Amino acid sequence: MLCGLPGSGKTTLARGIAAALPATFLRIDAIERGVAEALGPLDQRDAAYRAAVELAGEALALDQNVVADAVHGMEVLLDRWRALAADRCARATIIECVLADRDLHRARVEARHAAG
Repeated sequence: MLCGLPGSGKTTLARGIAAALPATFLRIDAIERGVAEALGPLDQRDAAYRAAVELAGEALALDQNVVADAVHGMEVLLDRWRALAADRCARATIIECVLADRDLHRARVEARHAAG
């Protein structure tokens, strides 16, 4: 599970790790977009994280590796991933992506918003 602010590089890193393993790649942002129309804004984030954990469980049941990319690294959310790993006798590795250069981080985020 990779977590970190937008623009910190977690999606690029997660995609690279998933390709190298190989692993199922789960991007929480994509899941949130998929549930956004069905749920209100406060419920969609929790629903997306719950859906991602369920999808990861299905992949683990097939003996596939899973790489998840998420903004929020709150303990309550990380505990869901840890519990899933323990339940499936898998190893959970949590990586927090941080871009120490604040100016570069701001530039990345602003470029993403400008692009669309």
